Amino acid sequence: TVDGFGDNQTMMLLYTVPAGYTAYMTKNNLSTANGSVTKAFLNCRLVARPFGQVFQTKERLTLQDGMHEQAYTYPLVFTEKTDIEYRAKSSGSVDFSISGSFELLLISNTAF
Repeated sequence: TVDGFGDNQTMMLLYTVPAGYTAYMTKNNLSTANGSVTKAFLNCRLVARPFGQVFQTKERLTLQDGMHEQAYTYPLVFTEKTDIEYRAKSSGSVDFSISGSFELLLISNTAF
């Protein structure tokens, strides 16, 4: 969605691997904070949908406050036209501020 705070862009963490490339995810991170005294958790999932298939969960994590960084010894591999997303949902009625990123190495499928 495009927010009403003047950013004039979507504020989503998603990516589609270009045709003719393979993506290797080497690292991702999420950070969150909430100003509420009500105890709540942010349930997060890294999901991917290979072309023509359904979304599959690749990683789950739960945050309350703070940061999670995942560096992969062996990168996650995503084939061409795969949609990659981070999804997050509060366990209660608490609003969270959240930010995230992932690092991808794109390699042309014709490079070898």
